[in-house]
Amino acid sequence: MSRQKIIRKLCEDQKIPEEFIKPTISYFQSHDKLRPKLYSSFLKRAKNIKRIKEKPQAINLDFSPLINVSYNYIKIKGSDKYILADKVEKGKIIAAKNWKRDDIKNPKFKINFNTPEGIRVRMHIRGDGGITKSGYIFYSNKEKELINSFKKDFFNLFGECKHQFFGIKLSMSKTPSKVFIDKLGYLTGHEHKYEWGIDQDIRNSDLKLKAEAIKAYFDDEGRFHANSLEIVKSKDISFLSHDKLKKVISNSKDYSKYAPKLLLDLKEMLEDFGIEVSNPYFYRGDLLITIDNDNYLRLMVGWRLRISAEKNIKIFDEKIGFSQKKKDKKVKFYLNNIKVHKAQRNRSWLLAYEMCQKLKCSKKVINFPNLLNISNRSKTQVRRWITDLKKRGLLKPLPYKKVGKRDKEGKFISINSKEYKLVNK
Repeated sequence: MSRQKIIRKLCEDQKIPEEFIKPTISYFQSHDKLRPKLYSSFLKRAKNIKRIKEKPQAINLDFSPLINVSYNYIKIKGSDKYILADKVEKGKIIAAKNWKRDDIKNPKFKINFNTPEGIRVRMHIRGDGGITKSGYIFYSNKEKELINSFKKDFFNLFGECKHQFFGIKLSMSKTPSKVFIDKLGYLTGHEHKYEWGIDQDIRNSDLKLKAEAIKAYFDDEGRFHANSLEIVKSKDISFLSHDKLKKVISNSKDYSKYAPKLLLDLKEMLEDFGIEVSNPYFYRGDLLITIDNDNYLRLMVGWRLRISAEKNIKIFDEKIGFSQKKKDKKVKFYLNNIKVHKAQRNRSWLLAYEMCQKLKCSKKVINFPNLLNISNRSKTQVRRWITDLKKRGLLKPLPYKKVGKRDKEGKFISINSKEYKLVNK
């Protein structure tokens, strides 16, 4: 049986909208060479498939960011051996540990997570990082500068702790990892099982710290694409009924409440800086059927959060920006090389009105040729401007008498343009 027939039957049996079929098949086809066993593994898990019964609860962790860290064993300056922490009376502590091979040099016993480094580490964990099932913090990134920055921030929080590199993956030792789990309430395992939002203290921070949080997440997940900044984050929406799924797919912007909580929180934080952000949405090609290792059906949707328009990208660059040099360079190159300053979508009439005001202030006639001359736009766009402003009642045509100039043979070489009067808003 072909893949299409198998996946179509799965959709019929599990009451999955048919819109998931085509992108799922395309996904498997695109991974045939790199991951040849991916599809066969999918079929094997499908034999014992299970459904999610409840919507995952949104998690915005609320804790005191001031944390005390305790250690079982301490090393004092001048000593080569660790001793029990409760037997230390005095001396400068140069190392501490809880497990045999988990020592930390110059350990911190009091940690403030509501600091630039504390916020960056947490947002990187939400981004390209995570916590393994066995309870270890990790961070994966191809950019060495971001790996080094994460390690530096981590050391500033806890002290110089044990760590390992696995290719592009940095794994931290058990003691600091346990702080996130035991003290902050972070959960282990795959992220799609939970509905993570942004920690409450970060959401309630001042703009300076919010900028650090947004920057860290955009360094990991953001991309500059089609003259806009975009983040794509997947979420399982298999808890929705078939009919509700069809409605969400038909117009995702109207159902952005089902988008990942983290994207909705980011949207609010970006708006605190005066940045206009559209509601999260997705394309039909962003749908994917997967089955996890516990045989649960996951209907994954790649929700998109997008910042568009020159004005908003400029605010982002000035007030937040990227620490990742490649991304920062792309945005600055775009802003520094804009030849035509485009209006934000659905706001072009405001720019048209502004151009008419310029003509009026310079005591020039408001007509098609003059608008075309100062706008640096196409003839089609200027005609649209005039039509739009007339519909809005902002541009009133003046009495018009068609007059044309003729050449020696009597043929028209030019005709006077219609003139308009600007109506105050």
